[in-house]
Amino acid sequence: MAGRPVGLVDGIVRARYRQGGEAVPLRPGRRESYRLPLGSLAHVVPAGHRLRLQIASSNFPRFDRNPQTMAEPADATPADFAVADQSVFVGAGGTRLVLPVAPNLATG
Repeated sequence: MAGRPVGLVDGIVRARYRQGGEAVPLRPGRRESYRLPLGSLAHVVPAGHRLRLQIASSNFPRFDRNPQTMAEPADATPADFAVADQSVFVGAGGTRLVLPVAPNLATG
């Protein structure tokens, strides 16, 4: 049975600000960790349905454009833009999505 994807919630963290307030460039080939706060959401996921986690370098126009360099997005020129290449690690120590589960309020 085919379904359709439905966006539930999104979040953003610019790689340059992954350590806090000061911009720190990425180093090619180095593994980095990110925490993305996604905000509050209440959604029932019926048995047999699946969740999908999407990771992208940009989500324009939802968020301002991302030149993928240390250039400020508002001031970036065409020469400032670069192609992004991500690796997503799975398995032990890799990517994880933590979802809190609320009690079933319908059963009291």
